[in-house]
Amino acid sequence: MPRWDRTFSLCVGLILLAAGVTTYSFCLGLLFFSDDIPHLRWLHVRDAWQILSDFHGIGRYRPLPFLVWKALWSWQGPLSAPLLHAVNIGFHLLNAFLVWGLIQGQHWRRGTILGPAVAFLFLLYPFSYQAISWIGALTHLMGAAMIMGALRLHQMSRSRPSRWLSMGSLALTFLAPFANENGFLIAPLLVLLLLTRQERPSLREALRETRLHWLCTLGSLGLWSIAPQDATLSPVPIWNLEARYQNGVYLLQGLSYPVAPLARHIWAAGWGLDDLQSVLLISVPVVLLWGIILWKAGGGRPLLLAVGWFVLAIMPVCLNT
Repeated sequence: MPRWDRTFSLCVGLILLAAGVTTYSFCLGLLFFSDDIPHLRWLHVRDAWQILSDFHGIGRYRPLPFLVWKALWSWQGPLSAPLLHAVNIGFHLLNAFLVWGLIQGQHWRRGTILGPAVAFLFLLYPFSYQAISWIGALTHLMGAAMIMGALRLHQMSRSRPSRWLSMGSLALTFLAPFANENGFLIAPLLVLLLLTRQERPSLREALRETRLHWLCTLGSLGLWSIAPQDATLSPVPIWNLEARYQNGVYLLQGLSYPVAPLARHIWAAGWGLDDLQSVLLISVPVVLLWGIILWKAGGGRPLLLAVGWFVLAIMPVCLNT
């Protein structure tokens, strides 16, 4: 890497770190929320093996965040709110750097500027505070770190072939679902990354390159499905179109933020539209205009990656009643 690139990357990294710490340091003064207490009570009466072997009483099988908390408990005694908030802040910062690395690894012409810009947007997006203020949100932060870590390691293994990088990517692919169920999306997300690279392979080549990631995903899915837990993946009533419509419109607001809140004024204006129709009236034109502008500006691949990632990421939530 040329000296100028190293200097630029160091400056961006320091600014990113400073922005994250400055923005979220207030969380260190927060206490536990009511949603956090059941997690801590459940953790208190279980050892590491019980966390892995029996997840009854707490919900879906997500043992890895609880093992992190148990390790901290063994290290320093009863858990304190500032420590657990600091863990969440640390994971959020790590995820911002991983976002930056993923964009740089796509080798787009605008990658030098686009990577830091996307990382700052990810770091400071208004909804991000919800993943830090609640202790239980560690499952989402840790899951995101493992997903993007697996993708980034695979990117790095393509540019400088290494057995260790490849094995690390596969290991994270297998383990990520045990932090959060979105970890099952690593293989399709990796295919999406490959298909939107500057040096784009064919779909067949992308599937062949990711075949071991698909196998790891199938393996972890098998273990996850037989794990003792209160909530499991149940058949989704796809035919319930009203529920699909409501979930889809709700999630569309995130894609059209910060314009989406204008729907409240449309709804209040008495135009005969309900809340969901008001959101569609605002969000659909905004998203279409955004897409057209990016496409015309030569940002077709970043646009496809952004929209494809959004669709894959919300699919499990959208299908959930």
